[in-house]
Amino acid sequence: MKEEEYERMFILEDFYWWFKGRRQIVLSALGNIKPLKVLDIGCGTGANLPLFDGQIVGLDISFKALTFAKRRKKDALLIQGRAEALPFKEETFDLVLALDLLEHLADDVKGLREMYRVLKKGGILLVTVPAYKFLWSEHDEALGHFRRYSKGEIKGKLEGVGFSIKFISHAIVLPFFPIALFRMLQKILRRANKQPKSSLIILPPFLNNLLYSLLLREAKLIARGISFPFGVSIICRVEK
Repeated sequence: MKEEEYERMFILEDFYWWFKGRRQIVLSALGNIKPLKVLDIGCGTGANLPLFDGQIVGLDISFKALTFAKRRKKDALLIQGRAEALPFKEETFDLVLALDLLEHLADDVKGLREMYRVLKKGGILLVTVPAYKFLWSEHDEALGHFRRYSKGEIKGKLEGVGFSIKFISHAIVLPFFPIALFRMLQKILRRANKQPKSSLIILPPFLNNLLYSLLLREAKLIARGISFPFGVSIICRVEK
């Protein structure tokens, strides 16, 4: 991500329906887990850091992102580094977050192996990734994605590293059809040599609030263990 985008992201994550709703979905998927030591890999501007008590460590490749993350949670330990070479000892963390991270890694399996290594036995990894290859658009290119995932692909990679699947579901379900239509229109209308742009469009407050309320309902169903057959994202809770 370009450095000038981090300030925009820092602001958006406080009110934009996608980010607010995903945080609720993440908490619902985790359930009653009370981790003592948490690692947020690819923490970006730090919107997820205030979700947890205990010792919170945020890691990101961008120093600029970490300067914003520090403003969100001053007592968090923030480290510049890469997911494929985590600077921690084996079995350090109770919970590791990889939220919309794996699609940014050229070697996602290498990153998963590192996550497995730094988790304690019985520790939890929570992963979110973008779903469906047919939804690939300039949004993915603008954000530096290498891939989008099928449910079977991410499940196979997690199990291949050694994780045990505890919960897996599609997410961002109700907005799926308008988002899919928008992405397909992007492909049709995109001009050659046009600079790719993300789809983070500022919406009127009533529409932003409506979409957020839909994700809140989805989060409540996920909290009850309900798994959805389709959605823009995939969420997985796995155990070492």
